Amino acid sequence: MQQAATICVGNYIGAKNLPAAKMYAKMSVVCAFTYAIISVSILIIFKEPMIYLFSSSEEVNYQIRLVFGYLWMAIFIDYIGRGGQGII
Repeated sequence: MQQAATICVGNYIGAKNLPAAKMYAKMSVVCAFTYAIISVSILIIFKEPMIYLFSSSEEVNYQIRLVFGYLWMAIFIDYIGRGGQGII
């Protein structure tokens, strides 16, 4: 998504169509934000089944649950950053 947004915005700038470039840049950031929200929501909703894919030990699963508290934030920030990285 990042590459496509960068290429399209670059093409609009090259064609001297700045309003379209601005609109496409804003739209791609909104799409990245939406994708981040959906991905993190799925991760949070299916947290327990995903944890048990890795281990059946309660000790290990407890540690994984602790990491999930930080993991969703890292994934959210990563998706937002990558969505607008090439455009900004």
